Amino acid sequence: MQRQIGVNTWVWTSPLTDERLAALAPRVRDWGFDVIELPVEDPDDWDPARAADLLGRLGLGATVSLVMGDGRELVATDAATVAATQSYLRRVVDAAESVGAAVIGGPAYSSVGRTWRMTAAERAAAYAELVANLAPVVDHAAERGVRVGVEALNRYETSLLNTVDQALEAIAPLPAEGCGLMLDVYHMNIEETSVPAAIERAGDRIVGVQVCGNHRGTPGDDHLDWPAIFAALDAAGYEGPVCIESFTGDNATIATAASIWRPLAPTQDALATDGLAFLKRFCS
Repeated sequence: MQRQIGVNTWVWTSPLTDERLAALAPRVRDWGFDVIELPVEDPDDWDPARAADLLGRLGLGATVSLVMGDGRELVATDAATVAATQSYLRRVVDAAESVGAAVIGGPAYSSVGRTWRMTAAERAAAYAELVANLAPVVDHAAERGVRVGVEALNRYETSLLNTVDQALEAIAPLPAEGCGLMLDVYHMNIEETSVPAAIERAGDRIVGVQVCGNHRGTPGDDHLDWPAIFAALDAAGYEGPVCIESFTGDNATIATAASIWRPLAPTQDALATDGLAFLKRFCS
């Protein structure tokens, strides 16, 4: 199946700014990527209108990453924190609408690194709370032609949603036109007994896919069964972009958050371009 291939600007920089995007986007286009993935760490980091103009001139599509840093919570927290998090997510939706992105993706439930033990009843209550608090954001997104891709993370980064099955259960009450799943094969490789089988179960709720090697490096330079992964995406009917998400170790904050303790490729450019060459085997 022909799919667009994208790359997240986190491969090179954090936070994204107008100046950094202006320098990166032409290179990303010239290398042959179809899409650039734009993280919104703070809604004022970069100007959506300026980004839209730049990407339009370059002929690049966009996807948008929501970022759940400290203090962004939709479950097991106070009302003021929920309201502030909803406000942040609405602004991410608005940024996506401005740059023509159909999806915002990320762990839209709890800050990355926050874990706590739950009984089955407590987990069910947390899912119900997530639905209630995410629903206004999903409605806001659907009105603007954007969908919220809820991403399950590995056990070291969250205790709420680790698997596709948990994420499907959690978002089941939310409308498909406004909410689905963002799949990240890095986390799936840790948590799923079979990545391809989990992809097939996600089915038509998949709204976005992020890829990298099992070690967070170049896709293809690793042990993942990529033919089976892409066969499962075909079986699920997913036709959207596949975006490389990895991280630079040059920024201390993001290197620590993503546990990037060593170089994952000869250069960050090589991580992107070698990954692109590999993914073209399955996407064109």
